[in-house]
Amino acid sequence: MNKEDLSVLRQLMQHKEFDQVGMEGARKKPIHSYFEEQVRQSPERIALVDQDKQWTYAELDQRASRVAGYLMGHGVAENELIGIFVERSAEMIVSILAILKAGAAYMPIDADFPPDRITYMLEESGTRILLTQQHLMEKVCFTGAVIDVQTAEARGDEHAADRVNVSEQTLCYVIYTSGSTGKPKGVMISHKAVVNLLEGICERIDFSPGKSIIVLTTISFDIFVLETLIPLARGMTVVIANMAAYINPRVLNATLLKHHVDMLQGTPTRILQILQAGEHLEGFRRLSEIIIGGEHLAYSLVQRVREVTSAKIYNAYGPTEATVWATIKEMTTAEEVTIGTPLANTSVYIVDEQLKPLSAGDIGELCISGDSLAVGYLNNPELTDRKFVNGPFGEGQRLYLTGDIAKTLPNGEIVVLGRKDEQVKIRGHRVELKEVEHVMMQHPQLQEAAVIAVETPYGYKNLYAFFVAASSIEAGNVKEFLSRLLPAYMIPSYYHQVNGMPLTPNGKLDRLTLRKWAVNMEKPL
Repeated sequence: MNKEDLSVLRQLMQHKEFDQVGMEGARKKPIHSYFEEQVRQSPERIALVDQDKQWTYAELDQRASRVAGYLMGHGVAENELIGIFVERSAEMIVSILAILKAGAAYMPIDADFPPDRITYMLEESGTRILLTQQHLMEKVCFTGAVIDVQTAEARGDEHAADRVNVSEQTLCYVIYTSGSTGKPKGVMISHKAVVNLLEGICERIDFSPGKSIIVLTTISFDIFVLETLIPLARGMTVVIANMAAYINPRVLNATLLKHHVDMLQGTPTRILQILQAGEHLEGFRRLSEIIIGGEHLAYSLVQRVREVTSAKIYNAYGPTEATVWATIKEMTTAEEVTIGTPLANTSVYIVDEQLKPLSAGDIGELCISGDSLAVGYLNNPELTDRKFVNGPFGEGQRLYLTGDIAKTLPNGEIVVLGRKDEQVKIRGHRVELKEVEHVMMQHPQLQEAAVIAVETPYGYKNLYAFFVAASSIEAGNVKEFLSRLLPAYMIPSYYHQVNGMPLTPNGKLDRLTLRKWAVNMEKPL
């Protein structure tokens, strides 16, 4: 991040609306200091498990401190962004803690991202340091400093970070999400917001010392924070699921059983995949808490989970801009699906187009305010001003416009009904359909492109791509082209070449007709 970028970031973080948002609650210290408290209180407790290796809180802290010291030797500054490009491993957690200890903020990059997307994120963010692993270095085209995590750990001064003073206003991480302009956008989250998540979620779900949680999510998905930083701040054991467990439900269940995992978080799509393990569900059965979120949750899926386990079931809701989860509802015995009520120091409003609050039962846009809100979008003050507005409910209030359409029930719980734009959730990841269409149109033979999302009976969505070209093109050719430019979750499952796009009477794309066509598409590519 250059000096100009740092200046913009500091201005955003010093904005009076950011400082005045929220109520009493979040203590004025960074999230990793809670982990360090656990190190002092229970140094011999197991903090991290990666396959057959495990590390105590003291050992994990020492590893992270050494890497932090190495980073500080490279002149890392407060709020500086440092990229993390590592595979699912202990080094993933070590890197995050090290960056935070050094006073910097981490920017996660999924190891499976296409090279062009990785390059864009590194260049757009102004990142000058990338933490990675030796065998991944050839996959990155980067002019900055590329540091091997193991090398940093071997050479770093583990006491250097002791002199760093990180405040609650310091940036914690930047996560890039899908953008409607065809390019992803970076969401800036402060330590204050993550600490607020810690305090809010622990009031509703039992994150007790000694319990364990499995890391299923990819590092570039914001709910990864709930599987790593939050449990480590509470003295839990974090178990990393390897790629085999990530892909194969039977291997995952064996992992849950082997390591006596208590807590699991996943999207509805992921939970459904786990249930497909059939009779191999013993690990899933013994869970004590299951947190589901990131997509619409169908009641039929809740019923299927209840048939398998007696675990407490939670439906969580929240955009990246509100730091992972903003509301939660326990579904263990509930008779209908809602997203529940807001977490501590978070307020949710249903408003009309003039931002006036609506009565219970009236449908409008769901907006969020409170300590959980992001600082804004990196290097994009215009979008920040458009999505984070002055709220009409109190002086200095800051309101995030989610774009979700919802209503409040008489009991105060909230039901999300859909989107006001063309953004959808695919396996929990935010996807702007226009971004996928934009990339499709970069294909040299395509003349038109349209992408829609179609919901399955279990509530999750699949992407369907339609395209027009002057000559016949194999669908596999289009999919292969997209796979070079987009992450896997953004690549459509179904493809269909058409002679022309259907239009409504007023000349707009007729997406209703596309949905009818999608019903007749037999199988995914």
